[in-house]
Amino acid sequence: MTTSDGPFPPDDALSNELTDTELDAALGAADAQLLDHVRAHTNPVVALSALLGGTSTDAQDRAAPLSDGAATQIRARTQAHTLERDLHRASLGVGILAALLDPDPAFSRTVDLNDLRARTHDVARVLTRAVGRAGDLARDLDLARHRHSGAARTIATLLIQVRDGARTLTGDLDHVVALDCGDARDLDSAAAQASHLVRDLDGACGRARSLAHNLAAQPVNASGADLSEVSLPDLAVLEGVVWDEFTRWQPGLRDRIADRSEEIAAGVYQVRRGTARDPHTAPGR
Repeated sequence: MTTSDGPFPPDDALSNELTDTELDAALGAADAQLLDHVRAHTNPVVALSALLGGTSTDAQDRAAPLSDGAATQIRARTQAHTLERDLHRASLGVGILAALLDPDPAFSRTVDLNDLRARTHDVARVLTRAVGRAGDLARDLDLARHRHSGAARTIATLLIQVRDGARTLTGDLDHVVALDCGDARDLDSAAAQASHLVRDLDGACGRARSLAHNLAAQPVNASGADLSEVSLPDLAVLEGVVWDEFTRWQPGLRDRIADRSEEIAAGVYQVRRGTARDPHTAPGR
């Protein structure tokens, strides 16, 4: 029925309205359906961000790529950790070279040229691998628009220079060995190059150590993430990572990771940090 005041139902139709009890029941059922839908289709991190900080698009954008973000972060941690290890090895090698080539008269320079050449080749190989690893890390962080991508690019650039210096030293020692001579001037030149490598590599090592620390300090929520394609040669990179029953790991890793974790909520776990003790282990055990 339409009146001059607009469309209204006839008075006798009002008798079909729900009672208060029926209305409460209907609203309760609708609430339950809505909650089920939210649980099925909503990322809990996005929802929590919205509740705590409003419904800004920025907050949702940061939290949305949960699975991909966790995989990227953990992969970056692994790359930085391995890079730091490789640079430490290279630093030790260069330090030994510098000591063996030391022209100090108080130090008897009795060197095996073939041994020197083998050592420089080993250092050059390690640095070549480190350059590739640093480049991969910088590219991954760039693609993820990660705030530490600039630091990774700087390290990659520095390592190219260090690697080139190591290759020059290797070439010079190859030349000395080919001539089968240990001319003091040639060895002095090699010693100077080794000293430069020590200095430059120390700087790169410090930057790599800082980057690895910064990446490890960032929180990672891998709940529900598919990490089955992420290689984890050292589980130490997972320290502090939050995961749950739906997180997928590479075969054989789940139990090992669980042994390093503690439950922080129902079905949610966090990998303990290096100094943390297993709460289920008795003191002194």
